[in-house]
Amino acid sequence: MPLLPIASFLAFVPFQSPKEGAPAADKYASFEELRRAFDEQFEQMTRQANELRLYAIASYLKAKTPAADRDQALAAAAQIAYHLEKWTDVRAYAEQYLADFPEGRRRPEMGMLAAQALAFLPDKRAEAKGAFERIAEERKEDPQSVFGALNSLAEFQVEWGDLDGARATYDRIGLALEGQQGIAEFLARAKGSLEPIGKDPEPIEGPGLDGKPVRLADLKGKVVLIDFWATWCGPCVQELPNVLATYRKHHERGFEILGVSLDPKEAEKKLRDFVKTQGMTWPQVHDGKAWQSEHVARYKVTGIPATFLLDRQGKVARVGLRGEALDRAVAKLLQAPAPAAPKD
Repeated sequence: MPLLPIASFLAFVPFQSPKEGAPAADKYASFEELRRAFDEQFEQMTRQANELRLYAIASYLKAKTPAADRDQALAAAAQIAYHLEKWTDVRAYAEQYLADFPEGRRRPEMGMLAAQALAFLPDKRAEAKGAFERIAEERKEDPQSVFGALNSLAEFQVEWGDLDGARATYDRIGLALEGQQGIAEFLARAKGSLEPIGKDPEPIEGPGLDGKPVRLADLKGKVVLIDFWATWCGPCVQELPNVLATYRKHHERGFEILGVSLDPKEAEKKLRDFVKTQGMTWPQVHDGKAWQSEHVARYKVTGIPATFLLDRQGKVARVGLRGEALDRAVAKLLQAPAPAAPKD
């Protein structure tokens, strides 16, 4: 998914001195509360800045007809609208670019943005499917484009609950890219990740870092991310800021994380220090057995990070989510009411 440089986000944020912009420190009972306040304030400022940028570009496009750099403006507007999750606007700007610039260098990106915008609109899923399939067909000589379009379609089909459709799309990837290095292994993992969805997760119980037992069953009624990871895993550490941001944003609404660390026993101090330094306040199961842990076998984990997102009913809803996709999925699952407490 397209990302804008952070400097671009801040370009229109009104300047404030540190004293003017800082929350009053004495009103917070803990550093975590203070950090959450800053996160919320920054998110709000970022959104306001992007709203302003989108309005400015729209005004520019209207005033300059036609603008010599209209292609750049349309592409920027589509990107910004995507970050604002204004899917109708994304579609409009991206499709306008495609119509106005048949030879434009950003056609592949705009085509994908238009298809993704359709996929986020509940009444446009059939159109989205057709759009992704057209990209794959029109760019069939480019394996990367074919993979990107069809893999995005499969991921949306999983989000829509159309697991059979996702399997069929993965089969289509296999046919289109037969013989490409790594495709067979990718498809095996992708199809395998569909198997747990809609089912009860395997039980998890083990020693926490404080020596007390940690149980997945104790989190029933919450939206829970089971996160298999380790301090030695580069991709896990790289993804951690996204996990932390999602946790801080949604924890008070009922989102929990259960970490399953694959660090070896001799690295327990390193694990403790890392968790404390990074502010990972959620429970961690650590039996010191690394890849020999029974939890690895039960969940058929072959690589990390490996994540399993559970809904409020305790069923596996999604597998392998990262970044913005994780945040959106958690927000969506939290909209469901918590299950009623069992009667005595």
